[in-house]
Amino acid sequence: MPESADVSRVSPPDDEQLLHVTVGTHRGHPLLTVAGEIDIMTARRFTEALDAVLDQPPRDAAVLCELSGITFVGSHGMAALTAAAARAREEGRDLRLVVPERSVVVRTFRIGGVEQLCAIHHDLDEAAAGS
Repeated sequence: MPESADVSRVSPPDDEQLLHVTVGTHRGHPLLTVAGEIDIMTARRFTEALDAVLDQPPRDAAVLCELSGITFVGSHGMAALTAAAARAREEGRDLRLVVPERSVVVRTFRIGGVEQLCAIHHDLDEAAAGS
C-alpha cells in the first residue's frame, strides 16, 4: 500500500515566488516591469509596486507598465490597474500598459475594460513614444 503524503507540511508559495516586480525607467519614463501571476495572493505587492512607480519622477511623464511576463491576472489585479489608472489620470499622467498581442491577459484586459482606462501597447518603445 503506498504511503500517503503529509500535506500539512506543504506550504503555499509566497507572493515573491509568484510575482516579480522591478521599478526603473525607460526613455525618461517611470517603468514597472512585472512577471508572474496577479491574483489575491499577489495583489497587495502589485498595488504597492504600482504606487511606487507612480511616485517616480518625472511627474509629467507617462508611466509604463511592462506586463509581458504576466501569466494570469485576476479580479484583484484588474482592480489594482483600475485604481492606478485613476490615480495617474488625477495627476494628469497616462498609465501605458505593454502586453504582447498574443498574451493570455489581453482578452482579460479587453473584457474588463482596462483598455478604456489605459493605452495598451505591444512594444515598450512604442509605449514610451505614445504611438
